[in-house]
Amino acid sequence: MKDKLYFPDFKHFNTQEIPVTIGDFANSFQLLEYYRHSTELGYAQGFVSYTSPYLALKLLPWVSNRMWVESLYASYLYTKGSKPYYEFGYSITQISIFGGIGVFVGFEGEKFRSVGIKASIKFDGEVSI
Repeated sequence: MKDKLYFPDFKHFNTQEIPVTIGDFANSFQLLEYYRHSTELGYAQGFVSYTSPYLALKLLPWVSNRMWVESLYASYLYTKGSKPYYEFGYSITQISIFGGIGVFVGFEGEKFRSVGIKASIKFDGEVSI
């Protein structure tokens, strides 16, 4: 029995396929299908994000006084036996008290795979029940 692996034993990756996510866009794949790259074999993944209040929109005069924060994202996933998956994104957060919106694009190998617009809801306080 030790040489058998079942689906729950595979490595499953952090994907946020639904259009509204709770929390931040960082450290997860926004467009990757839930189990598309799940694997029992070797894998490599990486996430990079850069956040600044002065990327692009603050340079425009009619939005320069907003409290918005802009972020850039890059994500990478390689699973043995599959083409590498890349994802890039841009988001604006703190649009209201706790909201954000982002646009993401995904590639599998050198081929375009998908594009999507996502919304985020972020709560900074603790929730007690």
